[in-house]
Amino acid sequence: MRVYVYDISSLRMEDMHKYYDILPKWRRDKINKCSRDEDKLRSLGAGLVLAYALNEQGIKLDDCKISFSKNDKPYIQGIDDIHFNISHSGDRVVVGVSKQPLGIDIQQVRPVNLRLVDRHFTGKEDEYINNEVEKFHEIWCLKESYLKCIGIGLTIPLKDIEIIPNHKMSIGDYELHLRSIDGYKLGICTSKYTNIEIYYLDNIKI
Repeated sequence: MRVYVYDISSLRMEDMHKYYDILPKWRRDKINKCSRDEDKLRSLGAGLVLAYALNEQGIKLDDCKISFSKNDKPYIQGIDDIHFNISHSGDRVVVGVSKQPLGIDIQQVRPVNLRLVDRHFTGKEDEYINNEVEKFHEIWCLKESYLKCIGIGLTIPLKDIEIIPNHKMSIGDYELHLRSIDGYKLGICTSKYTNIEIYYLDNIKI
């Protein structure tokens, strides 16, 4: 499994004009749904990283037919052995590519209303967080990565899943991994015994 991390802070709206037309329609539609420029750039960055990541697998994004499950998880029609997942937060975009189903979620560590803990987390998770914002984001990104991996997204209450971060985390047949990246928390969920390689991209050419 490969995870690509890209800092989009260098992207500008003029880059939108440069790259917009070479992205597939489904990605352009995602960009068009964004009202703020910063959100448009995140979505553009996600499209560029996905194109790069798939190209590394010998797959051209513009040749792919991307479809979505009933819970909006994207997949490539006709290619069963390549799975991908996308997440972005703040100035970071991450794209994971694997031969097995996967889910990834990145969260910028920033102040949050910790009253969300009572609503979304279990008692044991609350004890682990102990009013620490960084630990809140650890559990949040791990839960989202798991729900994205199994393809149901946020269709069930987060409180229905209990995850306490440690060196070896698993739910059923899936393993969970937590990484810290320059003020961000990255949650990765994939099949057990999957090797994870993380690549930091400085520049993208597609």
